[in-house]
Amino acid sequence: MAVLIREELETLIGPQDGPCISIYQPTHRRGKEIDQDPIRFKNLLRDASDTLEQHGHRGGDISRWLEPARRRLDDGGFWRHQSDGLAVFITPDSYREYRLPLNFPERAVVANRFYVKPLVPLITGDGHYYVLVFSQKELRLLHGSRLALGEIDLGGVPTSLTQLLASEEYQKQLQFHTGTPGRGGQRDAVRFGAGDSEADRKQIILKYFRRIDGALVDLLREEAAPLVLAGVEYLFPLFREATRYPHVLETTIPGNHDDTSTEELHRLAWERVSPHFRAVELESWERFQELTGTGSNLATKEFDEVIRAAMTGRIDTLLVARGEQRWGRYDPTTDSVTVVDEQTAESTDLLDLAVVNTLTKRGKVYVMGAERFTPDAPARAILRY
Repeated sequence: MAVLIREELETLIGPQDGPCISIYQPTHRRGKEIDQDPIRFKNLLRDASDTLEQHGHRGGDISRWLEPARRRLDDGGFWRHQSDGLAVFITPDSYREYRLPLNFPERAVVANRFYVKPLVPLITGDGHYYVLVFSQKELRLLHGSRLALGEIDLGGVPTSLTQLLASEEYQKQLQFHTGTPGRGGQRDAVRFGAGDSEADRKQIILKYFRRIDGALVDLLREEAAPLVLAGVEYLFPLFREATRYPHVLETTIPGNHDDTSTEELHRLAWERVSPHFRAVELESWERFQELTGTGSNLATKEFDEVIRAAMTGRIDTLLVARGEQRWGRYDPTTDSVTVVDEQTAESTDLLDLAVVNTLTKRGKVYVMGAERFTPDAPARAILRY
C-alpha cells in the first residue's frame, strides 16, 4: 500500500476540484484499542464537517462528500485489518484511503489541496526502506519506516524456491542439469542431491533471484531507498550478482527467518538502516551549516525565501521541522508569500506546500526534530542555484 502512495503522489499533490479533505489517524493491528479506532475516525469526520461548514459549504454537499468515509464506521473487517496509521483523502469526486506503517497524529485538514507532509517518511529518505526476506521456503518484500514494516505483494513472482522448482519449466531444467530423479521418478524440489554440481545449484538459484529482481525493478523504479537482505548468508552474494537495484545495503540480517515475526524483523532492520539515515540526514544538516558559515547564497533559512525557492524548483535539499505548520498563501503572479495566524478557506500550510513542490521537482526532503529549528525559521533549504 505504501508503494501505491508513491506511485500516486503526483495525483495527490496535483490540482484538485473542490475542497480537499485530508484525514490522518493512528490505528492498531490488534488489542482492545481496535474498538476505539472507528470512534476516533468519527470524531475526525466531524472536525472535517465543521471546517467545511465554516468555509461556507452546504450541509447536503458535505454529507455527500463524507459518505464514503462514514460507511467505514460500521465496517468491522476494515478496522480489524489495519496497519499503524490510516490516511484518507477526499474531494467532491474522489475517495482514497491507505493503511500505512506510520503512527500518524490525529489530524483533519481542509484546504484547497491535499495535506501530504505526514507522508514524507514514506516517500523520501527519512526512514523509508525495504527488506527482502528469502529462504528456500519463503520470499517476502517488506516496506518499512521508523515505526513498522508492512508487506508488499510481489505479484506473480514465485514466493519460494520450492514453488519455483516445482514448476514444469524448472523441473525440466533441473533434470537436464543433474539427471538424478528423486522418489517416484521426481527430483526433490528443494534439497539438491549429491549429483548436483555447485555450478548447477548456483545457476538455478540465480535464475530464481533474477525473477525476483525483475519484479523489484518494476516496483522500485525511480527509488533510492535502501534495501536490506534477510536470509541464509550463502544466498546474499548470489542475490547481489543477480540484482540491478543499486541501493542494496552491505549490512544484512543473516539467519533463517521463516518463523521470525514482522515486529522482530522491523527491530533487526531498523538497527541496520538507522545509521544510514542518520548519516545522510547529518550530512545534509552539516552541508547547510557549512554553506551558511561561508556566506553562500546557496543556503537559506529565511521563511519567505524557502517557500519561493520551493515553488520555483530551486531547492536541492529541504530540511523541515517535524510537526510544524505555517498557514498562509503563495501568489505566483507576484512571487510573494503571506503568512496568517490561523487556517482559513483560502490558506494552506506553506511548509506542506514547500515539501510537495520540492519532491515533485526531484529535490530531497528531510523532516527533523523541531528542536533543531527556531519558531521564525521552521525550514532550511540548500539551493540548486
